[in-house]
Formats: sequence, structure tokens, C-alpha cells
Amino acid sequence: MSASNEGSQGHSSGSDDFFLTIALIVGGLAALFFFGKDLIIAYWKVMRLLDLWMLGKISPAYFHPGSSGDVLWQFLLHHTIPKTTWSAVSTINSTLDHYLSIGPFQAWPIFWSLLPAALAIPLWNRGKNLKKTFAKPWDLALYMSKQYPWMLPVIRHRSSALKNKFKNPKNLNLSALLTGLVQRGKTSDWPLHPLTILLRAGAFAKGEDGEWSIQDGPVEQWATKQVGPMAGRSGFSTPERNALFHALVNPKVADTLKSYAAGGDKIIRKHAGLDAGDTTRFQAYRKNHAYEVSILLSALRDARKKEIVPPNWFVWLKYQDRALWYALHGLGLPRPHPEGLPGLVQWHCELRQKGPVAVVQTQFMKSGLWNALEEIQWKKSKEWQDYVRR
Repeated sequence: MSASNEGSQGHSSGSDDFFLTIALIVGGLAALFFFGKDLIIAYWKVMRLLDLWMLGKISPAYFHPGSSGDVLWQFLLHHTIPKTTWSAVSTINSTLDHYLSIGPFQAWPIFWSLLPAALAIPLWNRGKNLKKTFAKPWDLALYMSKQYPWMLPVIRHRSSALKNKFKNPKNLNLSALLTGLVQRGKTSDWPLHPLTILLRAGAFAKGEDGEWSIQDGPVEQWATKQVGPMAGRSGFSTPERNALFHALVNPKVADTLKSYAAGGDKIIRKHAGLDAGDTTRFQAYRKNHAYEVSILLSALRDARKKEIVPPNWFVWLKYQDRALWYALHGLGLPRPHPEGLPGLVQWHCELRQKGPVAVVQTQFMKSGLWNALEEIQWKKSKEWQDYVRR
């Protein structure tokens, strides 16, 4: 029953659309029949008045009182559109064409025909000027820096890393090409995979049964390094952290971070130390957090309550303090990058305990990295196979 109802409704809807289309077509034809002539005559009158005005500029004698030009002008001005007949239109056209012709050529109609093209040329050139071509990424970054300065730190970093990619471009060889490709890969700066993290930390150990497992010691060392220093009494351990905290507790977070991105290290160094207001806020956070990363995570969370603060606004931190940036980048994400996992785990633990937690939570980081590995066939990867063969 429901299927038949749906079918009938669909058929009814299609019929309604068909009849609506027919009605619109009939209405359009009727409007054209009743009002089409008036629209054409109105356009024609405007063009003929322009023709007469131009004739008056060229030959003022043509508009003496009682002359044909004066008669035509008065007729076009005062004769109503509905009363204008097609025969009158034809007569006026013949009269004006006689005066507007130069021999066999009708110069004035030709002028009106070419006028749109003449106007289109400067408009076309103006549109072409709106299209800019940038030879280098840095030029594009500078062009957009007033509205979007966030890309400037990335371009600065990649430009400095690639500036010596090919010192002798005329003498390229395979070695130089491979070196350049390696440098390009480094400047891409992708987040590390969990397997890469564990291999670099030396966390794998092979048991007597031939199975591989993760050791606690290397993971704890890596996690401790990623979490970073414990919080002091009056500020952070690096100028970059002080500057970031100053921006996050500042009422104008976006403007401050914009100035950092646009000005680079020169501007960041101006806020290398906390002022009295920043120190007071720091000590308030210090009561609930043991590590600097936890304080900055709480400051970022509170800043986002006031306005939008995406991580790309302080992407410059990635090239100064990679572990901290990935921790801040992962705030609010369902699956943060593993490099930021230690700081986030420590912060969440302190929130749950409602106080500072000095012990690094290695067990959670170990299980998190292992679970991330188990989601893929990591033992079939080239990186793992190379590690096993060594």
C-alpha cells in the first residue's frame, strides 16, 4: 500500500511540474504578445534620440526650429510608445539613415555596433590585472600576509632548508639530485609514525618465543623527553613558550599571534619574558599543573573559550618546539598525532586528579602507541623489515 502511494505521489509531482512548465511558457508568450512591441519601441526610441543628439553636435543647423531634425526630436519625445506604429518607425529610420550615412556606409550604426567591443577591451585588461602569477611560494605568502600571515613561518623554514639545495645548477648530477630530494622530504616535516617513534627509541625487544614486544624503559625515556620540563615558579624554560603563553592569556589572542607569524623571531623575542600580569596567570595555572606543556594546554583551552585559536596560528612553534606544538595541535582532536600524546596524556591525568601529577604516565603512552600499531600491518612495512634484517 505504501509503495503504491509513493508511486502515485511521484506521478502527481511529475504532472504538476509539467503543467507548471506549460503555464509558464503560455504566460511568457502572452506577455511577449501584449508587451513585446512596447519594449522594442522603447529601446528603439532611446537609440534614435541618441542618434539625433549626435547629429545636433555634428551639425547644429539640423536642429533649427521647424527643421526635420527638430520635428523628429519633438515626435520622439512627446509621442507615446503605444501610439507609435511600425510604419512611423520605418519612416524615421529611413530619414535618419540618410543623414547618418557616408556614401554607401552607415557610420553611426557601425559606431554603435563597435562600441561594446571598444568598452570590453579595457574591462578585459582590468580583469587580467586581477590575475597574479607568483614565481616563488614566498611571493605568494607575502602577498597574502596581511590577511593570512600564518603561512609565513612555514615558507621561512622551507626556504632556509632548501636555499642550498643545488649550489651549481649547471652541473647537476645524480648525487645532487638525490640530496635535493632528501632535503625536500625533510622540509615537508610530516608527523612521525608510531612505528618510527618506537624504532628510534629502541623500544622493541624480541622474547624467547620469537615474539616482539615493547619495553617500558625506552618508552618512558621518550615520553619524558616529549613531555618536557616541569613548571618553574615564574615562567617557562624557553622564550618561545613565554611568548606563546603571553599571546594565549592576552585579550587579543589573534592579533598577537598574527604579529608573531608576520614578524618572526624578532617579534617573538620581544615577549621572551613574562610581565606582571602574565606571571600572575602563570602562577594560577601552576597550582594545578606540574609541567609546562600542561599549563600551555590549559591556557589554549581557555583562550578558545573566547575566540577561535587554530593550531596553524602558532605553527612557528613547530620549528622551535616540535613536541609541544604537536601536543597543542592535538587538543580537542579525537586522534592526536603520537608525538603530542605524552603531553596530552599528562594534562588529562592532571585534570582528572585536579592537581599536579609529576609522574610521567608511561603505561598509557605505551598502550596508545601499541594500539595505533595494531591498526595496520606494521610487520609487513619496509621500515620494519629493514629493522629486522639488521
